[in-house]
Amino acid sequence: MVYRSPRFSAKELTVAPGERAVITDADAHGLICTQGTGIINGSELASPSMIRYGALTHDEYFVSHDAATSGIEYVNMSSSEPLVVLRHFGPGNAQLAQDRPADQ
Repeated sequence: MVYRSPRFSAKELTVAPGERAVITDADAHGLICTQGTGIINGSELASPSMIRYGALTHDEYFVSHDAATSGIEYVNMSSSEPLVVLRHFGPGNAQLAQDRPADQ
């Protein structure tokens, strides 16, 4: 976990150059690509170096509950740069409750 709180939490995912990963989560979430270029379930995923006014970017997505529990495939298309994604969850994240130590 990058940050844990009862109100929200986030997890960072890093996919090595040329690699792929299938990640499952218990809840719907948003995500933002903070570094690199790749593909998320067949759609373009990229961290822009410069954004012009009105330009479309491919750095933010929403993952539904069904998609999250089925698994999301991340593919790093770069041969040299990691693909870094921050997934952020709202209140009541089921996995957060499972990961919390018993004394909290």
